[in-house]
Amino acid sequence: MANGETKLPTELWAQCWSRSSPRNLRGLTLVCRYFRTVCQPLLFQNLEIQAPDPEDVDRTNWMYFARRIHRSTLRFAHISGSAHVSSVRSIGFSGRFDFGSLVEMHPAIVNIHRVEEMYLTLLHSFLDTLGNYQNLRSLRLTQLTLDTQVRDALVSLGRLESLELITCDIVVRSGFSLPLQEFKVIRWWAIVDDEVTSSPLNIVSPEALRALTLVGHRNCGAVLSALIGHQELCPNLTTLSIELWDPFAVAFLAFLESCPQLEKLEILKSSLSGPLGTRLPLAAIPRLQSFKGPRLLAAFFVSGRPVSTVELLGGSGFKDENKPTTKDIVRDLEDIGHASPGASSFTIAAGVPDALGIITATSSQWPDLRRLCLLLKVTPPTRRFWDPDASDLDIDEEGEDRYPDEDESLDERSLHLSDDDSLDFPSFGYPDIRLPPDPDEGPLCTFDNLISGHMYTIYGKVSPPPAPSTAPASQAPNSLRDLISSICADLATFPPALEYLHLSQSRPVYSSSQSLDAEDGHRLVLALERQLPALRELELSDRTWWRYRDTWTEWASGTKIASLITSAE
Repeated sequence: MANGETKLPTELWAQCWSRSSPRNLRGLTLVCRYFRTVCQPLLFQNLEIQAPDPEDVDRTNWMYFARRIHRSTLRFAHISGSAHVSSVRSIGFSGRFDFGSLVEMHPAIVNIHRVEEMYLTLLHSFLDTLGNYQNLRSLRLTQLTLDTQVRDALVSLGRLESLELITCDIVVRSGFSLPLQEFKVIRWWAIVDDEVTSSPLNIVSPEALRALTLVGHRNCGAVLSALIGHQELCPNLTTLSIELWDPFAVAFLAFLESCPQLEKLEILKSSLSGPLGTRLPLAAIPRLQSFKGPRLLAAFFVSGRPVSTVELLGGSGFKDENKPTTKDIVRDLEDIGHASPGASSFTIAAGVPDALGIITATSSQWPDLRRLCLLLKVTPPTRRFWDPDASDLDIDEEGEDRYPDEDESLDERSLHLSDDDSLDFPSFGYPDIRLPPDPDEGPLCTFDNLISGHMYTIYGKVSPPPAPSTAPASQAPNSLRDLISSICADLATFPPALEYLHLSQSRPVYSSSQSLDAEDGHRLVLALERQLPALRELELSDRTWWRYRDTWTEWASGTKIASLITSAE
């Protein structure tokens, strides 16, 4: 290229290529010196390093993982000590607490300890250079120990906006006070010799915080105690995701009164012994617009607030709750509807036993609903278990299954590493390139002069409107296909202004008789059009249909259905 590349601002060129793969960016750097200047910083914006799971390492691949870890170590050392360190905006480092178990797991591999040693070198190299990334905006740490070294590095990152700690051992609980916009503390399982959880966890300051996620009750109360101890409001907090437990329920309600701008509340898990109270103080979360959580807690939090989005998760929110019936769920929906009559989006993310009854109850509580998502509870067929006699499994004397032992001969191979070879180590993980349909498979349909109600595939197959189906009024749907038949038989009543509908099953499909095809979508689209003229999007299990003017289009296949209703657009 000559001077044509300079006609556009450098920032615009960088934005055009910001989503390109590393492979494409490397190719662009070879076009000309100007493109190299623009694209090379993009190669270093996002760094992602993940230690292999010890369960995945064996005699067939341990040398591969060793070379991969060595390459990551060299890459970190190269970037952290060069001018490219200023280009890094996001880092994700996934470590492993149990990486030292490799030697015990594979005693027959003589040099397996080299993999552990190289991982420790990578870990120390990352921790020693973390403070060099002064333009870092987002940091995600998994299974690492937060000690004074990590704390000092985090404090030195003046532009850090987002910090995510996943199952980390936090041994230093003060001295941070990071001005973060987003903070996540997630713990999926307990750590041996865990720290005392009653002490406050002072990592984030409340002034700039916009989004807070607390998963795992060991640190939920500690973070809340620290924020409440500031004696200051969280003036910018708009999103809160939390697991709710009895030990810090009172502190949680007090914390909500310090969040005047909170708009989205997610209670991801709850195990309370009793109700939180009769009413949430009006001073708490007055601007709440979205609630996600257990069904028996919804009315308490949304009452008297301008909530437009309600999503109910599985479980009631309380301990020892009996399995709800359709009558129980309908009663709970009435309570939520009275507490938040203005909701425009409603989702039940837990399987419901009677889909038709829930749809009717939802329509009566929110007649102006625009968005509805429903998960149908399906009773799976009898599963066939694997026959050990027909497999390569052995049965020991106690009747337990075990796989044949790994080759127990010694693996005495030596590992020789070269820095130059490691830097040329081939990369992996690039997405597959999607090619257009093969022309030999059939003629592509141009979709001209579509006939109302007909379905057209990209290969020219045309299907007329399916014949009307009927279903007994007393028959309760026990699969998504049964529910479709009931809807096509006009047994379901939806909110008339509905624009988006999502129907799916709660369990994976076990047989081809339960799987859905294009014909199911065809008859459902036409049936819903007659009842819901405002419907614009239908998500049916893993198929999504969009309506634009007089045509419905299925996103994945390109199949189209000509609408029965002529648009005025």
